[in-house]
Amino acid sequence: LILIILQLIMAEFSYIALITPLESRAFHMAVAEGTMGVGFLIGTAINGVIIDNMGLDTLAYLTACVAVIPFFLALVFVRDVLHTTDPPNWREVVGFSHVLDAFKTIYKKREGYNRVLLNLSFVLYAFPFVGMLIFTSGSFLYFVKELGFSMTEYSIFNSVRVGVICLGSPLLIHIIRRIRKVEDLDFAMGCNILLSLGTIIMSQPSIPASLWIGGIISFPQGAMYALIRAIQTKICGKDELGRLFAFDAIMQCVLTTSVSIGGKFLYTESLAFWPSMFIAISALMLVCSMIVIIIMSRLSYYNNTGSTLVQRPT
Repeated sequence: LILIILQLIMAEFSYIALITPLESRAFHMAVAEGTMGVGFLIGTAINGVIIDNMGLDTLAYLTACVAVIPFFLALVFVRDVLHTTDPPNWREVVGFSHVLDAFKTIYKKREGYNRVLLNLSFVLYAFPFVGMLIFTSGSFLYFVKELGFSMTEYSIFNSVRVGVICLGSPLLIHIIRRIRKVEDLDFAMGCNILLSLGTIIMSQPSIPASLWIGGIISFPQGAMYALIRAIQTKICGKDELGRLFAFDAIMQCVLTTSVSIGGKFLYTESLAFWPSMFIAISALMLVCSMIVIIIMSRLSYYNNTGSTLVQRPT
């Protein structure tokens, strides 16, 4: 089920990459990330009311009804931007015969250092994503059991944090793009620095209001994901975008399943000597992503100048 949901989301990103110009692609990716966050906010705000007043079964029926709305919206508003003439093969849609094609697309040989850059872009995506999963898996127990948050306070914190990410990420990209032209990797580095700083602050309970300050400073999280996807779409051709984001969905599914379990185990084991250790490890993941950005920036420079990593003898 997680893989199906992720594939639907990745199909949205593929379509955005097809219909938007390169210079505004990151902004539209961030808007798409933000809309998912808005949906999360609305869902968490009303599901408790529905369960209390109508029951869990009513919530399940409403969820099923809402889940089919995107299908009808796609039929009405989405156009065939690839201008294909072949009729859809529904056996291929529901099958898994093209999973291998997704891996072939990621690892196939490309001009210059583009294959390495594409591979590193997924490593770059994985580090903050794993950090986010570790934070999410341990935050409830840490906030409620260790810091004494009530359920209301915990819900408010999550709502504010997600809301700031949803609104702040596309707004940040829009403002920066209007002020000056910044390369996607340089922009991602700035977002990563803010995200790292915010996460480090959240791991320090001795700082007054550290969770709120760190949570707000971490608002470029959505912008960083959008910039990484924009970089990936510039490396791949239009006919590869579906397989590109299929690989993205597979990677997210595997990481979500494994890291969520490992994150809870990590919090339990570190509770006795460092309860906020899981937040510090989340920050460490972001430091690792900085190193990846530096390597990618260097490779991009070699791509643009035609140089090589190792100087050839003259």
